Amino acid sequence: MSDAVEAAAPLTVLVVDDDVAFAERLATRHFAGWRASVRHSVESALQMVLEGAAYDAAVIDFFLPDGLGLEVVSALRLRSDCPIMVLTNYFDRDVVNRIHSLGAEYVLKIDHDINLKVFRERAARTLVRHSGGVEAFARASGLSQRETEILLLAVREHSRDEIASLLGLSEETVKSHTRSILRKCGEQRLQDVARRIRRAGRGQP
Repeated sequence: MSDAVEAAAPLTVLVVDDDVAFAERLATRHFAGWRASVRHSVESALQMVLEGAAYDAAVIDFFLPDGLGLEVVSALRLRSDCPIMVLTNYFDRDVVNRIHSLGAEYVLKIDHDINLKVFRERAARTLVRHSGGVEAFARASGLSQRETEILLLAVREHSRDEIASLLGLSEETVKSHTRSILRKCGEQRLQDVARRIRRAGRGQP
């Protein structure tokens, strides 16, 4: 990952659990070094997602005071393919199938320690793989260093204004670099380029 991008945009995780102490422990113990956004209800988590916050991973409790964590998972899936883990003490085959159908992992809270460690490492490896894919794509397409940084943040699903803020650029400068990226790789939208790189990182055509 580019040093500029790594410094400006550390890995981010959304933690949603109504047990305040448990949620803080997840964020500080299992995701040390990550920027954690901790929420305790469906409503507050949905607000973050719908406002366009980008996350590299998410850990979401199934039962929350104002609804089911699956509402948050569904909203995240409309905007992101980041790794998601659903934690619960509840076991039901239909629930497990629904969680899996949303591309999320199901883990019983009693087993969360080892599973969270593996999940965090896998999420970080996914980002490293995406970073390698971006760098290879950038070399093949003749992208500049700044264009590569912008593309990497787009692959991490940051919006144009977030990219501008993270890199200390104006939105017009980001637009100009984006036009150059699209011209060099023959695409119409930056999101399409980012999606292609993420799919390649997962071994999908």
